Amino acid sequence: MTGPLPNLENVPSNKFYPPHIDVSRSLLRTGLLTARLNDALVSDKAVVIEAQAGQGKTVLIAQFLTYHRLNHIWYQIGPEDADPFCVLSSILFNLKERYPEFTGTELESILRNGKLDSLDIQRCANMLLHEIDKRLPHNLYIVFDDIHLLAGSVLTNTLFEHLIDTSPPKLRFLLASRFPLQLKCRILRNNISICRLRTEDLAFTRAEIEEYLTSVLKRKPDQKRVEGIHRVTGGWIMGVVLAGHASESWDKLPPQTAACGSMSPVEQQYLFDFFRDEIFAHIPAELHNSLLKLSFLSDIPLQLARIISGRGDIDSVLTDLVAQNLFLYRQERHQQTFRLHQLFQEFLQQQAATRLSPDELRRIRISEAEYYLQQGIEDKAILSYIQVGDFTAIESVLIERGADLLNRNTMFSILSALDSIPEATILRYSWIALYVGLLRVDLIPYTTLPFFEAARTAFIRAGEEKGEIMSLAMIVYYHIIVSGDYRAGATLLPRLDELLLKNAATLPLPIKNGAARSLAFGFFLFAGKTEKAHSCLALQGSQKGRQQQSAIARGRFIRGYIEMFTGSHAVYMKEIEACSALLGHPLVGMSDKLIIRILLLCHLSMIGDQLNFSAERQAIERIFTPKVLERTIAALNIHAWESSNLFAIGRTAEAMEILELGLAIAARKTTPYIRSQILQWKAFGHALLGQRDKALSAIERSVHLRHEAGGSIHQTFNKIIAGAVYSRLGLANQAEFCFEQGLEEAQSIRSHYFLACTHLNRSYHKLVTTGPESAFDDLRTGLALMRMHQIEHFWTWEPAMMTRLLSLAAANDIEKDFVTSLAQKKLDISLSDAGHVMPQLHFFLLDHFHISLGGRTLFQASNFSPSQRELLGILLTTKGQQINQEQVQLAIWPDTPPVNARRSFDTLLTRLRNRIDPALPFSAKLYLVLKKGILELAHSQTDALQFIAAARTGLRHARSREWWQAGNAFRTAFSLLNGLWPEDIFCSEKAVSLNDRIISTLIEATHSWAAIMIRAGEIEEAISLVERSVHLYFYDERLVSLLYALYRENNNHLKAGDTLERYRSALKRNKYTEEEIDDLQDEIVSFSLGQLVDLTT
Repeated sequence: MTGPLPNLENVPSNKFYPPHIDVSRSLLRTGLLTARLNDALVSDKAVVIEAQAGQGKTVLIAQFLTYHRLNHIWYQIGPEDADPFCVLSSILFNLKERYPEFTGTELESILRNGKLDSLDIQRCANMLLHEIDKRLPHNLYIVFDDIHLLAGSVLTNTLFEHLIDTSPPKLRFLLASRFPLQLKCRILRNNISICRLRTEDLAFTRAEIEEYLTSVLKRKPDQKRVEGIHRVTGGWIMGVVLAGHASESWDKLPPQTAACGSMSPVEQQYLFDFFRDEIFAHIPAELHNSLLKLSFLSDIPLQLARIISGRGDIDSVLTDLVAQNLFLYRQERHQQTFRLHQLFQEFLQQQAATRLSPDELRRIRISEAEYYLQQGIEDKAILSYIQVGDFTAIESVLIERGADLLNRNTMFSILSALDSIPEATILRYSWIALYVGLLRVDLIPYTTLPFFEAARTAFIRAGEEKGEIMSLAMIVYYHIIVSGDYRAGATLLPRLDELLLKNAATLPLPIKNGAARSLAFGFFLFAGKTEKAHSCLALQGSQKGRQQQSAIARGRFIRGYIEMFTGSHAVYMKEIEACSALLGHPLVGMSDKLIIRILLLCHLSMIGDQLNFSAERQAIERIFTPKVLERTIAALNIHAWESSNLFAIGRTAEAMEILELGLAIAARKTTPYIRSQILQWKAFGHALLGQRDKALSAIERSVHLRHEAGGSIHQTFNKIIAGAVYSRLGLANQAEFCFEQGLEEAQSIRSHYFLACTHLNRSYHKLVTTGPESAFDDLRTGLALMRMHQIEHFWTWEPAMMTRLLSLAAANDIEKDFVTSLAQKKLDISLSDAGHVMPQLHFFLLDHFHISLGGRTLFQASNFSPSQRELLGILLTTKGQQINQEQVQLAIWPDTPPVNARRSFDTLLTRLRNRIDPALPFSAKLYLVLKKGILELAHSQTDALQFIAAARTGLRHARSREWWQAGNAFRTAFSLLNGLWPEDIFCSEKAVSLNDRIISTLIEATHSWAAIMIRAGEIEEAISLVERSVHLYFYDERLVSLLYALYRENNNHLKAGDTLERYRSALKRNKYTEEEIDDLQDEIVSFSLGQLVDLTT
């Protein structure tokens, strides 16, 4: 037998199997089994049984599974299932017990070792469903018995809804509930493929009552007795059972007892009276006290039963009661554990309330708590202490074992227990308040501040420095992630710094590391103290166990954020890659993955890469709901960052629309942080549009709010963008003041990025206000910083400003090579030696040939004569797009004398120039340049060459194991790939050679990028990529093999087979023999993703 997953030591002993059903004492419900339930076998996704207590739900399900010999696992719902990870762990454990092939899955490793929170629920659920679909060859029913017990457990109900709605066809569900289900899943809501049975459907008919009395109880009732029992009970099965066991007092049961719905208080009291007179009265009186005490236990372990009952013979007592079928059961797989029938247990508890003293009830709960503490089941112990109001004992548990509790995936069950305490009481107990706050951080972070502040106040009063460190670190974290109140956070840093340095040697590692990270990030964000932030990060030690990957992820995120603004390009790209690699790590939780993705988005905004920014944002929106994203300040920056990218490419109106969406979200937040972020960019946009009053109002509000929120990093940029806005509004003095402040603060935090941004904005301001001479110093400094630190973009970059600045730099020989390259790459322009601006001409060869300028198509293939197309083809496919004219003459007129060929060349070139000249803003001679016998295609871009260059960049990054940068380069490359070479237009030897390069690059890039996606667990994305490549070029065995293997991995055998058939047909059309086709097909089938070797290794 495999060992249990962690955290399963506290699950009830009957968790994974139904109560023992004595066939000789049960009536087989043949009618239901062969009619309604038999029909459900064919296509129904779920069988839902909603019926009152005692209506035989569990017995019917057990009979259904046995009668039809169905593969199944049983899951008995209990209070512990308020924790969705308990549900997932329990289901996986149950599967492992029944199917050994589920041992050693990645999900098992995550549930054992990962630091998980609410954002990981869906991810783990999807992994479970994938494993079931992949490993089980047959249908499987999962029984969820007593699902009504989780009516208030929002997270677990969300898990159930996801499981039911997204499960593979082979997985089906049996749901038993006392009340109508509250689940909101699509299948149940729309009543799709559902067999639903209610109380009246399960009620015994008269014939069944007679059969039960005759066949099961071996009695011979007359028809009057049968009619009487049916009339009194309404077919309620527990009532029938009780009436059958009773002597002559069966008529004491209430008429039509709860025939529909749950029992009323009056009806319940009738039932309890029946238990008292007909069941309890027949149990020896000396056992009554023990049973009353044991009724408060959901499980009755024999060891605990001895302690609570005080009887040494309790094992034989309980065994005898089981043998007499007196509503007590022994658990089949845990022979030392017993359970009472739920209705009988409720009756006993009612009796105990009047017959046991408060002190006796208190001792029961304390004994239970102490027992579970010895067993290491702290959440059950805490719940027992809560029931007697022993909050001091709870504090002792948290002080002694709190760190271990946080290191387990039982946060929801513990939080559920602690949250049952009134909030006013929680706030009076420092450790309880602290742990309630800690357990809420990932679930409802905006509610945590009062708990942390109350805890800190109490810790200060008590001189408890460890507790003060923990609460202070979390308050700082709150102001970083939730409130954005950096000014309030900054006031806490000196005290936290003092305490951490004083206690660093004695603090538990997780507490020290968490405090060090909060302190580091706080010093950087709040105060701009880069060196101090690094020294705080250095205090971290190497954590082990469940928290290890979370600690690494959070430390990497903070280090990456600091380096992004202040470090060298090489250093911060190393941190970016390290952070990105953690996205594919199964033990990194989803909340940590979210902050990493936010870091990547910030970087993509800082470099102005809108294509990859959009892809990363869409990935975030696929994984995280808007509600989740609005929990953190960082995620709310997305609108501001994207607007920056759009301003940079001249899409101002679109940027303003995105900012309006961000402002709508910011309006729901009371924090000044996010409103300031959105308003500063709104002001920038209004200024670009010449909307003076709106710009002035927005920037003044933004500056005020930013001052209120504080934060050195954000205040620095707020000064810079304010200067840029004031400059465009003609407010020179205000602009110069803001630039001067921004420059001082950028120097203070040693941010090359902000320094370059400030110098170039101030240069532009001086250029438009006083002329070029005053702009040169800032221009030289700013461009030198950009070149030295490999900066090709900065926030507030916009085309009008940068075109003028780069033109001025080119005309005055300032960083000329860098400026020329920057203009071509970022502005799509060429700069002459004199600084004149020329738009680049774009040649499109992939899919269909056309020429465009500024996004407008000027010419297509049909606009040129065959000889003109041939000349263009030679130029476009020659290395460097320049060629000796004699080579052209030889290629086009190989049999013509040189003099005549030269004359023909001149004529052809002149006609080609004349053809395109009217559509160009400058002379065609500047684009088709003939100089010293060399013909060159100048001031242009060709999509095929751009594709190859970008793909090669991706392959180079992949070889260096820089996966994230490789993926971004590949995405850029594939965005240019709309098709393959137009062979009907260009068919020269050089064209064929270039086409071969395109295809080979396509294949290499596809393999490499797919390998990166597979490594990150993005199978669906890899399939989409390879499908597209195969669609473009279906004749490569490697691409087809990869697609086939991906379909198989994704359990889509239909598409895998279709791919093989299509490839076979393609080979037949190309005259391959059957033997050759079979050999190729065998190679495809034998390929596996484990063999995938690309340029990344």
